[in-house]
Amino acid sequence: MRTPVMATYAEEAPFARTVVLREADTQSYELLFFTDIRSHKVGQLREQSQVASLYWDPGKKIQIRCRGKVALEQGTERCQEFWSRLNGAGRRTYATVQEPGSKVTEYTTGLPEGWSDDWPPENTDFAFTNFALLIQEVTEMDVLHLEQEGHQRALFARQQDDSWDMTWLIP
Repeated sequence: MRTPVMATYAEEAPFARTVVLREADTQSYELLFFTDIRSHKVGQLREQSQVASLYWDPGKKIQIRCRGKVALEQGTERCQEFWSRLNGAGRRTYATVQEPGSKVTEYTTGLPEGWSDDWPPENTDFAFTNFALLIQEVTEMDVLHLEQEGHQRALFARQQDDSWDMTWLIP
């Protein structure tokens, strides 16, 4: 369940993409992802902060749909902490000269001339300005377990006091 699909909504249309779950905090009910602050999804999230993330475990046949608001964090100490753990290959995503999704006339990685994943970290620190954390605060989870004997589905809704109400649903 490390690579969920995240859906945003903007311009009267849904947009979905695969993201990488970097951390899940069971105390604050937050899911943490990395993003390029220049990406289209960031603009969409500034318009509408509600998102849905969809997780699927094929072995256990469990689907989890999480809904909640997203907050963006950039340039903080926490961002720096995550950034410092990334190697050259991890930093590559944030080092493109143009913003992600830019149209080009021919194939290019978009990376600066001479880019190397083996560069020492200080040579790639310029890309930190494009690095951000995307934090989804989960307020609702729809959990579906597929079983040959009978599917099971439940809705978990977070309350004001941080307790959770559970309601069985027809699968």
